[in-house]
Amino acid sequence: MLNIIMYHYVRNNEDYFYDTFSRRKDEFEAQIDFFRRSSEIVDPADMEKIKYYLNNHNEEAYLLTFDDGYKDHFYCAKYLFDRNIRAFFFPPISSLNGEILDINSIHMIIGVRGLKIKKILKVISEICLSSNFLLTLNKQKVDINTYLENFKIVDNYDDRNTLMIKRILQKDIIGDDNRKFIIDILIKKFIGEKSSKISSELYLNIDDLQKMKNMGMLFGSHGKTHRWLTNLNYFEQKEEIEKSLKTLKELQLIGSDEPMSMCYPFGAYDSNTIKLMGDLKIDLGFTTDIGASMATNKKEFIFKLPRWDTNHFWDNKWRRPCVFVK
Repeated sequence: MLNIIMYHYVRNNEDYFYDTFSRRKDEFEAQIDFFRRSSEIVDPADMEKIKYYLNNHNEEAYLLTFDDGYKDHFYCAKYLFDRNIRAFFFPPISSLNGEILDINSIHMIIGVRGLKIKKILKVISEICLSSNFLLTLNKQKVDINTYLENFKIVDNYDDRNTLMIKRILQKDIIGDDNRKFIIDILIKKFIGEKSSKISSELYLNIDDLQKMKNMGMLFGSHGKTHRWLTNLNYFEQKEEIEKSLKTLKELQLIGSDEPMSMCYPFGAYDSNTIKLMGDLKIDLGFTTDIGASMATNKKEFIFKLPRWDTNHFWDNKWRRPCVFVK
């Protein structure tokens, strides 16, 4: 079996003006060294070995993946390179163009120290009411008051109010322009920085990516604009995936002899996505489903690979890496 590990932020929060759910640098180093001692970390370019572990239920190894193209990942790549380890990195193309992903705007707003979640939710509610914005809840169009009263989704990491803010601003507000309108107001009100400055400090740039490529790191698609693929039709999904891969190839970040990979934004995929994976001859598809990856009798399993979050292999009581009990 293959334990595919998923990383996002790898940083020390005290170095930033906001807190986010992250793996500290010393924790990251301890975890990687733990993986090296306990098993093999598979080279992502070695499809033969990847398939070997996927089809072998008696042996296990690790595969490392990094989502969203953060500056943090340059440090990670350097640490891995110094230990002769390679990994997959998945930068959204829009992050290379000076745009801030909605998800990161949300992380910043929620993470501002001293800012109460209820205050953020109150501002969102006021904007929706004054602008007559509608939302989607249980496949129905509703106003903000109905949404707040009837939201019942449970999450392992976030409280109800935090999760509502994430869902409203990620996908449930109807209209991309409406979502961006709300996020822009929140950024100006609670952060006060220019988007271009935030973007340059948050994301890897092309020079960073090419240096990482020279270290031997591999890159794959995380979409053109990091949108929920399940909100898009077949042709819209095709554009998201195809254009992102085209850009990565033009930047010489995907070699002709390297596997083609796709990491679904927010872990969201549907039957159209799986069909596209085959149509576009992509080799590997990574989800955010939790668990070890193992081959099944269904051909499309290779496009639905689950991953462990880095926190599944971390003991929060003792602050050390651990063997996760499956």
